[in-house]
Amino acid sequence: MKKLLFLFPVLLLSFCKKEEQPRIFNRTCVTTQHHDLIIGDIEVYVKYHATDFNFPGYEDLAEYDTVFTTNAQGRGCIENLPIGKHWLVGVGFDPAINQGIEGRDFVEISFENPEIDRILYVGEE
Repeated sequence: MKKLLFLFPVLLLSFCKKEEQPRIFNRTCVTTQHHDLIIGDIEVYVKYHATDFNFPGYEDLAEYDTVFTTNAQGRGCIENLPIGKHWLVGVGFDPAINQGIEGRDFVEISFENPEIDRILYVGEE
């Protein structure tokens, strides 16, 4: 009998499914630009489920949830971010001025807005 009392909660929990957040196919693309010049090979870090007033900063990039890199033409895309608001933070190097550059943008993925394509402006650190 004790064995059955122990197994009942275990069986009950195994049948309960965790409620999943709705998913949609989405694509976020950026072109990294410094002034009027397209800059390639920029790492773009993404912080999920953010608000516009809690910018995580440029110092601790390990706090970000994922990263992608723009190509030599400054273009980079990432697919299937979670629905919600996210920070995009670009960090890289501009060889024309021999300096590090960084920039940020705030995006929202939603059922109404699954495709984002914009310029991510970066400037001197």
